Amino acid sequence: MLISTGLCFATSTLVVTGIDSTVGVGSATGTNGWLDVSGTDQNLYWYGAINITVDGYARTVFCIDLFTDIYIGSTNSSTLTAPGTLAQEQAAWVLNQYWPETTNPPTIILGSTPTTATAGEVGAAIQLALWDIVQNNGAPLTTTSTIIGLSVNGSGTTATDPVVAQLAESYISASTNMYSTNAIVYNNFCTGNAPVCNVASQTLLGLAVNDGGPTTLPEPGTIGMFLTGGIAVFFVRGRIGRSTSFES
Repeated sequence: MLISTGLCFATSTLVVTGIDSTVGVGSATGTNGWLDVSGTDQNLYWYGAINITVDGYARTVFCIDLFTDIYIGSTNSSTLTAPGTLAQEQAAWVLNQYWPETTNPPTIILGSTPTTATAGEVGAAIQLALWDIVQNNGAPLTTTSTIIGLSVNGSGTTATDPVVAQLAESYISASTNMYSTNAIVYNNFCTGNAPVCNVASQTLLGLAVNDGGPTTLPEPGTIGMFLTGGIAVFFVRGRIGRSTSFES
Protein backbone atom coordinates (compact mmCIF):
# COMPACT_ATOMS: atom_id res chain seq x y z
CA MET A 1 0.00 0.00 0.00
CA LEU A 2 1.09 3.58 -0.51
CA ILE A 3 2.27 5.70 2.40
CA SER A 4 -0.04 8.67 2.66
CA THR A 5 2.59 10.99 4.20
CA GLY A 6 4.73 10.79 1.06
CA LEU A 7 7.88 9.11 -0.13
CA CYS A 8 10.48 7.82 2.32
CA PHE A 9 13.80 6.37 1.34
CA ALA A 10 15.98 3.59 2.75
CA THR A 11 19.04 4.65 4.70
CA SER A 12 22.28 2.91 5.55
CA THR A 13 24.63 3.31 8.49
CA LEU A 14 27.88 5.00 7.50
CA VAL A 15 30.84 5.08 9.91
CA VAL A 16 33.96 7.15 9.17
CA THR A 17 36.81 4.84 10.12
CA GLY A 18 39.72 7.15 9.24
CA ILE A 19 41.82 8.54 6.44
CA ASP A 20 43.54 6.54 3.73
CA SER A 21 46.94 7.82 4.77
CA THR A 22 48.65 6.91 1.48
CA VAL A 23 46.14 8.67 -0.80
CA GLY A 24 46.16 12.34 0.16
CA VAL A 25 48.17 14.99 1.96
CA GLY A 26 47.87 17.14 5.05
CA SER A 27 49.13 17.71 8.54
CA ALA A 28 47.61 14.36 9.58
CA THR A 29 50.53 12.65 7.83
CA GLY A 30 53.09 15.45 8.03
CA THR A 31 52.75 16.25 4.33
CA ASN A 32 52.07 19.56 2.56
CA GLY A 33 48.37 20.32 3.01
CA TRP A 34 48.50 24.00 2.12
CA LEU A 35 45.55 25.46 0.19
CA ASP A 36 43.71 28.74 0.03
CA VAL A 37 40.27 28.20 1.58
CA SER A 38 37.84 31.12 1.72
CA GLY A 39 40.68 33.54 1.03
CA THR A 40 42.94 32.25 3.82
CA ASP A 41 46.03 30.08 3.43
CA GLN A 42 45.61 26.98 5.56
CA ASN A 43 47.60 23.81 6.14
CA LEU A 44 44.66 21.40 6.07
CA TYR A 45 44.44 18.42 8.39
CA TRP A 46 43.70 16.17 5.41
CA TYR A 47 42.57 16.26 1.84
CA GLY A 48 42.41 12.99 0.02
CA ALA A 49 40.73 9.61 0.36
CA ILE A 50 38.61 8.80 3.42
CA ASN A 51 37.86 5.30 4.71
CA ILE A 52 34.29 4.43 5.67
CA THR A 53 32.06 1.45 6.28
CA VAL A 54 28.50 1.35 4.98
CA ASP A 55 26.38 -1.26 6.74
CA GLY A 56 29.70 -2.92 7.55
CA TYR A 57 31.13 -2.83 4.01
CA ALA A 58 34.51 -1.06 3.77
CA ARG A 59 34.80 1.61 1.06
CA THR A 60 36.96 4.58 0.08
CA VAL A 61 35.42 7.96 -0.68
CA PHE A 62 36.18 11.64 -1.23
CA CYS A 63 34.51 14.80 0.05
CA ILE A 64 32.33 16.92 -2.25
CA ASP A 65 31.10 19.25 0.50
CA LEU A 66 33.98 21.53 1.47
CA PHE A 67 32.27 23.56 4.19
CA THR A 68 30.52 20.79 6.14
CA ASP A 69 32.25 18.65 8.76
CA ILE A 70 32.33 14.91 9.18
CA TYR A 71 34.21 13.30 12.05
CA ILE A 72 36.45 10.27 12.34
CA GLY A 73 34.54 7.66 14.29
CA SER A 74 31.17 9.31 13.70
CA THR A 75 28.05 7.32 12.85
CA ASN A 76 25.81 8.70 10.14
CA SER A 77 22.50 7.90 8.55
CA SER A 78 23.29 7.82 4.84
CA THR A 79 21.24 7.79 1.66
CA LEU A 80 23.08 6.45 -1.36
CA THR A 81 22.19 8.07 -4.67
CA ALA A 82 23.65 8.38 -8.13
CA PRO A 83 25.18 11.77 -8.99
CA GLY A 84 22.19 14.07 -9.36
CA THR A 85 23.62 17.36 -10.65
CA LEU A 86 25.93 18.20 -13.53
CA ALA A 87 28.64 19.19 -11.03
CA GLN A 88 28.36 15.83 -9.27
CA GLU A 89 28.44 14.03 -12.62
CA GLN A 90 31.56 15.95 -13.66
CA ALA A 91 33.15 15.09 -10.32
CA ALA A 92 32.22 11.44 -10.82
CA TRP A 93 33.96 11.51 -14.22
CA VAL A 94 37.15 12.82 -12.59
CA LEU A 95 37.05 10.14 -9.90
CA ASN A 96 36.56 7.33 -12.43
CA GLN A 97 39.16 8.73 -14.81
CA TYR A 98 41.97 9.42 -12.35
CA TRP A 99 41.51 6.99 -9.46
CA PRO A 100 43.75 4.43 -11.29
CA GLU A 101 46.62 6.94 -11.06
CA THR A 102 46.70 6.42 -7.28
CA THR A 103 48.28 3.03 -7.98
CA ASN A 104 50.17 4.13 -11.10
CA PRO A 105 51.17 7.76 -10.47
CA PRO A 106 52.03 9.82 -13.55
CA THR A 107 55.25 11.64 -14.33
CA ILE A 108 54.76 15.33 -15.06
CA ILE A 109 57.08 18.11 -16.16
CA LEU A 110 57.51 20.50 -13.26
CA GLY A 111 59.27 23.55 -14.61
CA SER A 112 61.64 21.66 -16.88
CA THR A 113 62.14 18.68 -14.58
CA PRO A 114 60.36 15.34 -15.02
CA THR A 115 58.76 14.56 -11.64
CA THR A 116 56.86 11.41 -10.69
CA ALA A 117 53.92 12.07 -8.41
CA THR A 118 53.27 10.08 -5.26
CA ALA A 119 49.99 8.29 -4.60
CA GLY A 120 49.37 10.90 -1.91
CA GLU A 121 49.76 13.75 -4.38
CA VAL A 122 47.39 12.08 -6.85
CA GLY A 123 44.78 11.56 -4.12
CA ALA A 124 45.11 15.17 -3.03
CA ALA A 125 44.81 16.38 -6.63
CA ILE A 126 41.63 14.35 -7.11
CA GLN A 127 40.18 15.81 -3.92
CA LEU A 128 41.11 19.35 -4.87
CA ALA A 129 39.58 18.91 -8.32
CA LEU A 130 36.34 17.54 -6.84
CA TRP A 131 36.04 20.49 -4.45
CA ASP A 132 36.71 22.98 -7.23
CA ILE A 133 34.17 21.40 -9.58
CA VAL A 134 31.36 21.01 -7.05
CA GLN A 135 31.94 24.11 -4.91
CA ASN A 136 33.56 26.55 -7.35
CA ASN A 137 32.12 25.62 -10.76
CA GLY A 138 35.50 24.30 -11.95
CA ALA A 139 37.16 27.73 -11.97
CA PRO A 140 40.94 27.71 -12.53
CA LEU A 141 42.68 27.23 -9.19
CA THR A 142 45.24 29.91 -9.99
CA THR A 143 42.59 32.62 -10.08
CA THR A 144 41.65 34.54 -6.96
CA SER A 145 38.81 32.71 -5.25
CA THR A 146 36.86 33.07 -2.05
CA ILE A 147 36.13 29.34 -2.09
CA ILE A 148 39.10 27.10 -2.92
CA GLY A 149 42.44 27.75 -4.60
CA LEU A 150 46.19 27.46 -4.34
CA SER A 151 48.23 28.81 -1.47
CA VAL A 152 50.91 30.97 -3.09
CA ASN A 153 52.10 33.12 -0.17
CA GLY A 154 55.66 31.93 -0.17
CA SER A 155 57.74 29.56 -2.24
CA GLY A 156 58.45 27.07 0.50
CA THR A 157 56.39 25.33 3.13
CA THR A 158 53.39 27.66 2.88
CA ALA A 159 52.81 27.08 -0.84
CA THR A 160 50.57 24.34 -2.21
CA ASP A 161 52.49 21.23 -3.26
CA PRO A 162 53.32 22.08 -6.91
CA VAL A 163 52.69 18.52 -8.10
CA VAL A 164 49.23 18.51 -6.51
CA ALA A 165 48.52 21.92 -8.03
CA GLN A 166 49.52 20.91 -11.56
CA LEU A 167 47.69 17.59 -11.46
CA ALA A 168 44.52 19.14 -10.06
CA GLU A 169 44.50 21.85 -12.72
CA SER A 170 44.92 19.21 -15.44
CA TYR A 171 42.07 17.08 -14.01
CA ILE A 172 39.74 20.08 -13.86
CA SER A 173 40.59 21.17 -17.39
CA ALA A 174 40.16 17.66 -18.83
CA SER A 175 36.76 17.25 -17.16
CA THR A 176 35.09 20.17 -18.94
CA ASN A 177 31.85 18.85 -20.47
CA MET A 178 32.66 15.33 -19.26
CA TYR A 179 30.07 13.56 -17.09
CA SER A 180 29.44 10.20 -15.46
CA THR A 181 26.72 8.72 -13.24
CA ASN A 182 28.86 5.67 -12.47
CA ALA A 183 29.48 6.61 -8.84
CA ILE A 184 27.80 6.74 -5.46
CA VAL A 185 26.91 9.92 -3.60
CA TYR A 186 26.62 9.39 0.16
CA ASN A 187 24.21 11.97 1.65
CA ASN A 188 24.86 11.93 5.39
CA PHE A 189 23.24 12.98 8.64
CA CYS A 190 25.20 12.56 11.88
CA THR A 191 23.54 10.29 14.41
CA GLY A 192 26.31 9.74 16.97
CA ASN A 193 29.93 9.72 18.12
CA ALA A 194 30.76 13.27 17.06
CA PRO A 195 31.33 16.54 18.94
CA VAL A 196 28.48 18.08 16.96
CA CYS A 197 25.70 15.72 15.97
CA ASN A 198 22.07 15.60 14.84
CA VAL A 199 23.06 17.79 11.90
CA ALA A 200 23.83 17.19 8.23
CA SER A 201 27.32 15.76 7.69
CA GLN A 202 29.64 16.10 4.75
CA THR A 203 28.45 14.65 1.43
CA LEU A 204 30.86 12.03 0.09
CA LEU A 205 31.54 10.57 -3.36
CA GLY A 206 32.83 7.10 -4.13
CA LEU A 207 33.28 4.80 -7.08
CA ALA A 208 30.44 2.45 -7.98
CA VAL A 209 31.00 -0.90 -6.26
CA ASN A 210 29.74 -4.45 -6.47
CA ASP A 211 30.74 -5.70 -3.04
CA GLY A 212 27.36 -7.03 -1.95
CA GLY A 213 26.65 -3.95 0.15
CA PRO A 214 24.18 -1.13 -0.34
CA THR A 215 24.23 0.75 -3.61
CA THR A 216 22.37 3.66 -5.18
CA LEU A 217 18.61 4.02 -5.10
CA PRO A 218 16.55 3.62 -8.26
CA GLU A 219 16.55 6.63 -10.56
CA PRO A 220 13.53 8.97 -10.29
CA GLY A 221 11.71 7.40 -13.26
CA THR A 222 12.05 3.96 -11.70
CA ILE A 223 10.82 5.24 -8.34
CA GLY A 224 7.74 6.63 -10.06
CA MET A 225 7.10 3.25 -11.66
CA PHE A 226 7.42 1.57 -8.26
CA LEU A 227 4.87 3.94 -6.78
CA THR A 228 2.31 3.32 -9.51
CA GLY A 229 2.70 -0.37 -8.74
CA GLY A 230 1.89 0.28 -5.12
CA ILE A 231 5.36 -0.21 -3.69
CA ALA A 232 6.54 2.13 -0.94
CA VAL A 233 10.17 3.07 -1.32
CA PHE A 234 12.11 4.38 1.62
CA PHE A 235 14.90 7.91 1.02
CA VAL A 236 17.13 10.55 3.36
CA ARG A 237 19.51 13.53 3.17
CA GLY A 238 24.91 15.94 3.33
CA ARG A 239 35.05 18.68 6.19
CA ILE A 240 36.34 15.87 7.81
CA GLY A 241 36.81 16.05 11.58
CA ARG A 242 39.15 14.20 13.85
CA SER A 243 37.14 14.70 16.82
CA THR A 244 38.64 17.13 14.42
CA SER A 245 37.96 18.24 10.89
CA PHE A 246 39.77 16.53 7.99
CA GLU A 247 40.13 19.76 6.13
CA SER A 248 41.27 22.14 8.81
